[in-house]
Amino acid sequence: MSATVKVNGSQVFTYSPMGPECVKEQPVLYSYLRDEQGNPYGCVAALSPTQIGWSLCHSKTATKRAETFNKTMARYIACQRAVNGTKVQPYPERMEEVQNAIARMKERATKYFR
Repeated sequence: MSATVKVNGSQVFTYSPMGPECVKEQPVLYSYLRDEQGNPYGCVAALSPTQIGWSLCHSKTATKRAETFNKTMARYIACQRAVNGTKVQPYPERMEEVQNAIARMKERATKYFR
């Protein structure tokens, strides 16, 4: 099963709910970033202590975040970034939160992937 993301009628990418093909056979740790109300707005994924990726919902308001955040797509993007790396930086309002989440995930992954 896969889903296609479209923007203005054009296909942007197709993703699988299980994540990228290259991580299907290995364990993945996931953690979600949540706002004050408990609504998720981001995801951090670790394939190893050195392979960590992240994704954020582009909405900046909590109400829109709750309506538009898609956990499946967030896991997929975070796994892709863990495997391929990224030069994309989170927008400045969320930079510190993402860096803290990555640091926590690195500690967690170090313990898990012994």
